[in-house]
Amino acid sequence: MATEGSNRIIGDVVSSYNRDEKEKTVENKAVSLDLPYYDVRKIELAPDILSFISESEAQQGVVPLLRKGDSLVVGVADPNSPKIEKILDYLGGHFKLEKALISWESVKDALPHYQGIHKQQLEEERDYEIKLADSAITFKELEEQLNSAALKDILKFILSAAISAKSSDIHIEPQKQGARIRFRIDGVLHVVGHLKRERYDYILSQVELASGMKLNVEEAQEGRLEVVIKETSVNVRVETMPTLYGDDIALRIFNTESTMLNLQDLGLSDYNRKILEEMLSRPQGMVLVVGPTGAGKTTTIYAILNRLNEPGLKIITLEDPIEYAVPGIAQSQIEENTSFSLRLKAVLREDPDIVMVGEVRDAETAEVALHASLTGHMMITTFHAASAAAALGLLKQITENNSLLSAGINLIIAQRLVRRLCSNCKKETKLSPEEFEYAQRIFNEIPADIKAGKELKFFEATGCEVCNGLGYKDRIGIFELLPLSIELQKLISREDVTVAEIQSAAKKSGMITMEQDGLMKAIDGITSVEEVMKAVRE
Repeated sequence: MATEGSNRIIGDVVSSYNRDEKEKTVENKAVSLDLPYYDVRKIELAPDILSFISESEAQQGVVPLLRKGDSLVVGVADPNSPKIEKILDYLGGHFKLEKALISWESVKDALPHYQGIHKQQLEEERDYEIKLADSAITFKELEEQLNSAALKDILKFILSAAISAKSSDIHIEPQKQGARIRFRIDGVLHVVGHLKRERYDYILSQVELASGMKLNVEEAQEGRLEVVIKETSVNVRVETMPTLYGDDIALRIFNTESTMLNLQDLGLSDYNRKILEEMLSRPQGMVLVVGPTGAGKTTTIYAILNRLNEPGLKIITLEDPIEYAVPGIAQSQIEENTSFSLRLKAVLREDPDIVMVGEVRDAETAEVALHASLTGHMMITTFHAASAAAALGLLKQITENNSLLSAGINLIIAQRLVRRLCSNCKKETKLSPEEFEYAQRIFNEIPADIKAGKELKFFEATGCEVCNGLGYKDRIGIFELLPLSIELQKLISREDVTVAEIQSAAKKSGMITMEQDGLMKAIDGITSVEEVMKAVRE
């Protein structure tokens, strides 16, 4: 009769035999796959090497085994697992990887070694240096590269094409069979390509690694990476969000170089440019730029700052966030939960000549800024409003100090952005009856001296290689500039004045409305009537 001890010995022998048979099967599979094979029982697992990944990642079937200089041998139990591939992509950002086959039993043997081990924080951020080709990558060329280029180059092609096309956003959107890529160009989203599923998975891990995000987590994340193009720095803000088929990836592109932000590039007419220059020559008072989100207010603000930026003037900004770096200006980032009004009071104690506040968000900030504009400072700021007249109406409601408001503001600039017609493929066209009726009505309202010599002819662009088939290339502003004359100051001082009365008085004083400015640009072939109608109705 067998004893308990002999039963244990027999059980151990059988277990060992079964394990050896399983390992032999895995070893044969490794030969067929042309992969190295390792048995964890015969390896001394070092804690510092195991810590390159977390225990939960190891449970997916991957174990760092050996390090040889900058090379790392990694054992995988399932070479075809997408989850394992994401982990390998992460490790591949820091080591030259040698993939080896191991059994699931080896994985189980390795897991107890993780007791007390925490994952190392490897280098979280890498800069991608993108070299743009002499000619811009077209959407067709990008589509071809997406599913044929080497995996490591895909992100480079996407970023390169997006920056070539002057895209503001890249959206990589997972779907059932893969992922769709869209670029936001001149405010409109366009589908530029599709990725196969395995390539989307690779891109996701590459983006997460480059922007310092966590890998393999089911949560929304934020990060950033930097792209260097011909010694020009481009910041890319990255956001990922879990969806039904994977993480949706959004990349926002910010060119921190402000050398091109000049008044002459904004699209101001000669008439409006003279008004702005006159207001900027005054030593004090507020210049207020208004419009909805995405109307180009920030660009206008920085163009004004570049115009005023002289060695003899002290300029300080309060921004959230700082979007462009401007040499010679003291730019200050407003942190979350920090009061704009308190920071503005501190800035004014430094005796600046010009102060830019990124946005007026509340009554206190508005009143501090207006007071400063009456005490020897030029204030430049933005505000959310549909028009110049509407901005005055809203400010009257939040400040409750009509005399301060009327005396403090020199100029209100209201604006929208419209897309420029591609100069390579635009041609004269006829408008639809609805469009022509709209154009005729607006044209009749334009002062005679402004529209002298103009006639109602319009243009369209059908699309070509230059504009990637879109018909439009770049954007330009349409504006209305309202300087506060003495008559207008008296009008807005009235308690019962309406926005309609302010608008009527502004037009009588010579203000060219955004619609009128936009129509003049359509007549000149810069944009289309369709774009103007869409912009002013937002």
